[in-house]
Amino acid sequence: MIEAWITVTLADGTVRREQWRLVTSLTDPARHPADRLMTQPL
Repeated sequence: MIEAWITVTLADGTVRREQWRLVTSLTDPARHPADRLMTQPL
């Protein structure tokens, strides 16, 4: 499980900060680093 705080600015200028959790079956951190998993668009 990867936990991260994500901050986004919405179109109306509102800033939201939320904690996200990602559960994955990817087990090779060299191939799939946690920071990249949390920032890649779906």
